[in-house]
Amino acid sequence: MNFEEELWVKLYTRDTASWLSLSFMARSVFLHLLRKCDRAGVVYLGKSGARAVCGLIGGAEKRSEIDAAVR
Repeated sequence: MNFEEELWVKLYTRDTASWLSLSFMARSVFLHLLRKCDRAGVVYLGKSGARAVCGLIGGAEKRSEIDAAVR
């Protein structure tokens, strides 16, 4: 793997009250979605919308939990 050509995202590490008020699953989904963003920070979900998140982040076995976290 050539890391010099890989995309990367900046991740702040401070745990704010807003961040900690999210469920663990919501925070996890957000962090996984960061890896799927384009350079503008956009995640294209197509016509499926929020239902596409499970497939996009590879969490089909946790569909109900991920759906609840996204809503």
